[in-house]
Amino acid sequence: MTLGFFAGGKLKKIEIRGGLPQTLCDAPEGRGGTWNRDGVIVFGPGFGPIYRVSAAGGPAAQLTRLDASRQESWHIWPSFLPDGRHFLYLADSPRRENDAIFVGSVDAGPETRSPSALWQPTPTLSTLRRTMDAQATSFSPQIER
Repeated sequence: MTLGFFAGGKLKKIEIRGGLPQTLCDAPEGRGGTWNRDGVIVFGPGFGPIYRVSAAGGPAAQLTRLDASRQESWHIWPSFLPDGRHFLYLADSPRRENDAIFVGSVDAGPETRSPSALWQPTPTLSTLRRTMDAQATSFSPQIER
């Protein structure tokens, strides 16, 4: 088993049984990562978009593109969905009403994203967050092309 982590401005991994950490790529201010069964790591390196890198290391490739019309400053906290190809991520903006959760794909280019946000802040959702209640809904991860 292997553990991925951020340290010293890098994305790294280490075998659980021991050994030395291996640097995979730059990640100046790591903001979450997720690892699929195919050895693809999707991560937020800090300010900016989401990237992917092989668990073996190598160059990181951009997966999302910031939307200037929404004043997005970064995409963070990616999490793979069960299919291992799609992931959820938070698009963060200085304007709270523009914060949203979107679906991305390791198979799509950075110019694609889910056609609409799966979540955006509302008074109701803000109340739910404070009381720790949760809601669930089903969806199909459709990506605009």
